[in-house]
Amino acid sequence: MSPLLVAMAIWAAGAIGSGQARRLPPGSAVCVNPVLNLARLELDAERTTDELAVSIREAGFRPQRQGAQCDATVFTEIVAVSGRRRKNVDTEFRIVLSGEQIPRLCSSARGRSGQGVIHDAILAAFAEQARQIREAQAKGMAPYPGAVE
Repeated sequence: MSPLLVAMAIWAAGAIGSGQARRLPPGSAVCVNPVLNLARLELDAERTTDELAVSIREAGFRPQRQGAQCDATVFTEIVAVSGRRRKNVDTEFRIVLSGEQIPRLCSSARGRSGQGVIHDAILAAFAEQARQIREAQAKGMAPYPGAVE
C-alpha cells in the first residue's frame, strides 16, 4: 500500500484528526508557540511572541504559553521584510487544534508601516493573522485541504 493511501486510511479512521469542521468557542485557550524569525531581523523573541499573544486575545481567545492546556496552538514565522520608507512584514502561520496533527488553517499575513518602523508592520501582520483565525473559526475550520497529500 502506498504511503499516501496509508495516511489517508489513518486520517479517515480519525487517528490524525477529525475531518469535520470544528469551531473554537469564544475564550478558547490558544497556545502561542514562540515566533520564528526567518527574516533574520534583530528582535526580542519573547516580546514579539507576547505581542502576538495580545493580538490573539483581541481576537477573542485566551492566549497561553506553550506547554499549557490549550484548545489550539498557533505557529508563526516572520518570513520577509521589504520596503525602505514603508516597511512590509510577511508572516506565515498555522493553527492546529488540540489532539490533532493536521493544521486547520495555513495562511499568510502582511503588515505595513507607513513610517518605516518595522515594529509597527509586525504588529499589523499579527492583527491580520488574528483576524484570519477569528474568521476561519467562525466558519468552522475544516482540515487544511493539502495537509495529507
